Amino acid sequence: MYLPADQRRDLVDFYEELDARSTLAGDGGLEKNRAFYVGMTEFVLNRRGEFATSLGVELDE
Repeated sequence: MYLPADQRRDLVDFYEELDARSTLAGDGGLEKNRAFYVGMTEFVLNRRGEFATSLGVELDE
């Protein structure tokens, strides 16, 4: 997946924030590939209509 450098940096920063919060909460942190990316993908796929609309595309429901 290609992302512009600023978005890639923002995404890494967001992951690191969530990972740190998870670690501090005693949950052992987040695995980037097994938790963060999977969760992000599921979030978008469960909100397809909203995501499509954010891209200026309307889905037939």
